[in-house]
Amino acid sequence: MKAVYDLTVAYQWGEKFLHAPSMWDTLRLSGLSGRHRYQFHIHVRRFSLEDVPTTQEELEKWLEARWVEKGEWLDQKKNEWATSAEHVG
Repeated sequence: MKAVYDLTVAYQWGEKFLHAPSMWDTLRLSGLSGRHRYQFHIHVRRFSLEDVPTTQEELEKWLEARWVEKGEWLDQKKNEWATSAEHVG
């Protein structure tokens, strides 16, 4: 293994942030991001193994920092989508 990949998924239906379609809707509805108004965004980051801490304490702090960054990124995406919806609606 050469790297760790960090994926964060944001999705929204209408004005409902982090409201995902059901598995059934995913299978039966065509055009989820079109006429059904779902939005999806996947944020991917790659961390080389050399950049990942090796001690338990350092790894815990590193993971906590990634968790905080995910929350900040999701808040940013939520605000961005709300602002763009205001301009459309």
